[in-house]
Amino acid sequence: MSFEAFVDAELSSPIGGFVRRSALYNGDTSFEGYEPCSFFAIASYKNRAPTLKLLLDDGSLFSFMPVDSFTSVLPLDETAAFDMEDLAYKNCPDYAFAFSSPKFLRGKINCYFVRRDVWLEAEYIASLDWHRGNLIMHICHLENGQIALLPSHKIKFHDGAREFKPYRKITSVWEVGSNAWESGSKV
Repeated sequence: MSFEAFVDAELSSPIGGFVRRSALYNGDTSFEGYEPCSFFAIASYKNRAPTLKLLLDDGSLFSFMPVDSFTSVLPLDETAAFDMEDLAYKNCPDYAFAFSSPKFLRGKINCYFVRRDVWLEAEYIASLDWHRGNLIMHICHLENGQIALLPSHKIKFHDGAREFKPYRKITSVWEVGSNAWESGSKV
């Protein structure tokens, strides 16, 4: 099921976990450790990285939380945690986006992270489509407990092989009564 959302969309099932305490204090690293919380919605602010909505176990609600502040498991090695540059593929091109979670895509996926040249197993959660900005990113719950927002060309669905064929991006435009393959046309 899809719908047009403005700014945020709710997950079908919240993901329990922890938020880095420093994120609750505007990045002040003197606040160490984690607070229990649930990730329940995602937000899109134009020209900003996608952000999370979190409800702390004490009832406090936080919006505009960076994606690298959340984990579903307490990290054993902070240096192994991925940062924003890894977890959010691009900034949001618009406020409005379509949000969907097709049952067919649910399940185990493999995610590739270019900067680290590493694959991680994950669970597919949902998709965000900024149709006016020509960008689709998928919410991936990584095996390390973090949340990543990655495009289709960095994911192998249904536990697909950890390799990519040299497919080319589709740039053709299809219209009734015209040539289907107009080379070089841009959407």
